[in-house]
Amino acid sequence: MEHRRKYIRAINSSSAIRRRKGGFTLLASVVLTLFIGILIGAAFLSMNMQLKESDDRIDAHDAFYTAEAGLEYAVFMLRQQSSWRPAPGFTDELRSVPADSTTLMGTYTLQVEDAPVYQGWPSVWVRSSGTDRVSRVPRTIVARVIIQSPTNY
Repeated sequence: MEHRRKYIRAINSSSAIRRRKGGFTLLASVVLTLFIGILIGAAFLSMNMQLKESDDRIDAHDAFYTAEAGLEYAVFMLRQQSSWRPAPGFTDELRSVPADSTTLMGTYTLQVEDAPVYQGWPSVWVRSSGTDRVSRVPRTIVARVIIQSPTNY
């Protein structure tokens, strides 16, 4: 009978150990699941921030290219007529596909002001301000343009 009591005690003590281990396993799995969830959340947050930075970079490039297109337009017009000046508040749109209303890259505004003569050549200051397609990111280019007579080309 004593032998049987020792056997029952041994079984009961091993069940108690198993129950304690079962509680630890449950707690460990919950902690591990929370840790993995936090890692996944941090990865999504990081990815979202990188996508926003990428969109901002693309918008900044679009705004710069739009301002550059405005500068090229002003140079083109000045080469055709050296006295050309845009109307106050002149604004135009730049499209990646001409005559397509869905491909707006941005808008630009031009200002042309007389500048001092540069090494014997008449010149003007051209200020071209461009924005991206949603007018969120501005970029401005200021350039001195030497004006030559079209007969010099």
